[in-house]
This record gives sequence, C-alpha cells and structure tokens, in this order.
Amino acid sequence: MDYQREQDKSTVQNIFIIFFCMTLISNLVMYIAQPYHIELLNALASRCFMLTNLAAFFVVILINLRRYNVYQTYQILLLTLIACFSFVSYLLSENIGLYNYIIHIWCYLAFPFYLLYLDYLKSDRRLIHFIFIINFINSLVFINLSFSSLKYAGYESYLGTNNAIVTLGYSNPNQTAMYLVITFITLCCTFFFYKILVVKVTILADGIYLFLLLLKTQSRICIAIGILLLLIILLKRHPKIPKLIVAGVLLSPSIFLIGYSIYYTFVSQLISSGSSKLYDNRGFLFLDTLSAIKNHFLFGYLSLYQLPNTHNGILSIYSSLGIISLLLFYVYMFRAYFHISSRGFTSKSAYIAFWGLLLVFLHACVESAFITAGSIYAGSISMLIYLSASDRR
Repeated sequence: MDYQREQDKSTVQNIFIIFFCMTLISNLVMYIAQPYHIELLNALASRCFMLTNLAAFFVVILINLRRYNVYQTYQILLLTLIACFSFVSYLLSENIGLYNYIIHIWCYLAFPFYLLYLDYLKSDRRLIHFIFIINFINSLVFINLSFSSLKYAGYESYLGTNNAIVTLGYSNPNQTAMYLVITFITLCCTFFFYKILVVKVTILADGIYLFLLLLKTQSRICIAIGILLLLIILLKRHPKIPKLIVAGVLLSPSIFLIGYSIYYTFVSQLISSGSSKLYDNRGFLFLDTLSAIKNHFLFGYLSLYQLPNTHNGILSIYSSLGIISLLLFYVYMFRAYFHISSRGFTSKSAYIAFWGLLLVFLHACVESAFITAGSIYAGSISMLIYLSASDRR
C-alpha cells in the first residue's frame, strides 16, 4: 500500500514537472516570437500556457479529492470564488464577448494559479538546473536582440518617435524592461546557487550586460527594482522575512493608489484655480478611473475596463472586477506569500527569488501587467515561485 502511494506521488510529480517545463519552454518561444512578429508561433505558445494550466488545474482538483490538505483546499476555494465573482462581473457587463472574457480572466488567474500548483512540486535539483538553463537562454535571446537592428526599434509615444530607447523589438520599453528585470532577478539566483567559478563569472558578465540594457530602457520602476534587489543582496540575509515587511510590500500598490489619488485630488483643485502646474497623466488617470467606476464598485465595470494597464495593478483589478474580487485576491496572495516565507530561507538563491516575488508587487504600484496580464509575465514569475519555495520543500 505504501509502495503504491509513493508510486502515485511520483506520477503526480512527473505530470506537474512536464506541465512546468512546457510553461518555461512556451515562455522562451514567446520571447523569441514577439520581436520578430512570428504570430503563429506566439499564438501557439500562448495557447500552450492556457492548456497546460487548465490540465494542471484538473490534476490539482483530483489530488485534493483524494488527499485533503487544508492550505491547498482553501486556496482552491479562494481561486474558485475569484473566478465566480469575476463571472458575475461578466454577467453584469455589456458588449464583451464570452471568449474575450475567458481570455482576460484566464490570463489574470495565471499568476495566482502558479502559486497554487507549483506548491505540489518537491525540490528537484534537476528542475532547478533546467530553470536556470532556460533563463540563461532567455538572457541570450535579449543579448542577441541587442546586437540586431531591433535594439532601438522606434517607439511611438506622445513625445513622438524615440530612437534612443532600447526596446529590443518588443512593443514598448516598459515591456522590455519587465522582461529584463525578471530575467536579471533569476540570474542573481543562479549566481548564488552555483559554486563553480566559471559559471559564476559567466552569469556575472551576463547579469551586468542585462542590467546595462535595463538602464537604457529608461523604465524608472524596473531600474529601481534592479537597484533595490542589488542592495538587498548586499545586506546580510535574514533566514525569515518578517510578515510585516511582506504585508507592507503586498499592500504597497493600494497605499500608492490611495495616496496618489488624494494628492492629485488636491493638485487638480490648484490647477483649476491656476495656482499650480505640478501634475502628470498618471495621477489624473487614477482619478478618472475611480470616478468612472464609483457606481460599479462591487463588481467592477467590465464593459469599460477589461483588466487594462491603469498604471496600478490593484486599480486594474478593482476597476474591472470590483471590490469583492479584489479582497479575495488579496486574501489569496497574503496566504500564498506567508506560506512560502513561513519557514524562512536557508539559501541565498531562494531568499533572492522570494524578494523578486515581493518586488513584483512594488512594480504593480505603477504598472499592471505582472499581476493581471498573465501569459509570458506569469510564466517568467513562475520561475521565482518555484525557486523561492525550494528550501521549504
């Protein structure tokens, strides 16, 4: 009986490893396909993300029906509630097709889902090696693009075409910076995982070059995250990150949104009276979005907002799905992050990976994609999810 149980566990592990490896490979394919506009390849990789997540979700349900686990069962329940309330938002919306809705919601749920299903994977050095190899190849893709004609592909902004900002052929420099910063964080994990000098030197050179590319994207938040991560690395590692710090970082997008909105409410009054010219578009975007959904605060205004980039991840969820879905999202994330950090970190690599996960929420103060866009963003973050929990496993 015990032998059969171990065999079943091993089979489940192998299934999840296959799903995870397919996710990482799809991620790499999308990194290659996007700048070269290979739409078919990009579409196939995107569908692979969705299908593997769907298959993994069914396996997770089957496992919990056979083997009850309190934490995982509650997370499944919360994830199901988030999906149900988002469907209520869809039913109350107008002029949005069912297929369109499913794509948006499935992408949004990708990041939370990776936090759930990767928890089933045991620590496997072969899988860790595979993650680092795939991430290293990702970095080589970016380096190759930096030596191509796509390095300074013109970016159309409200200031006109800017040919001095690095885009590497992706749609805008902020997107490029997000790809670079996640790859850079994982490279830092790689550096502290291996002891071989040649590997360390190679990863160090790779990381320095990627950081220089990051600086040339002129994405202030991603550059700030990169610098902050380097400062965290220089500080003495703490075996356990206090819950207060974890909670503070998770709440930072909400705090930023509230503070910025209050500030710009005051500034807009000064502007209307001609007393001040201190403003930017983001502040008024926050105010306009909050004003548009004031009568839809329970279930959001999905007819107008389909998880767009409102330049704040929490505002994107709130405007699209409402306060109930947002609160459920926060409960889910608090439980997941506390679960990963509960036993502390024995390795520098896992410690850096968890800080990378936290900095995703710091990024969400001014951008939405990491926590709402799913697909390639969630696929990249999945590496950090697995690495950060590798000690606990």
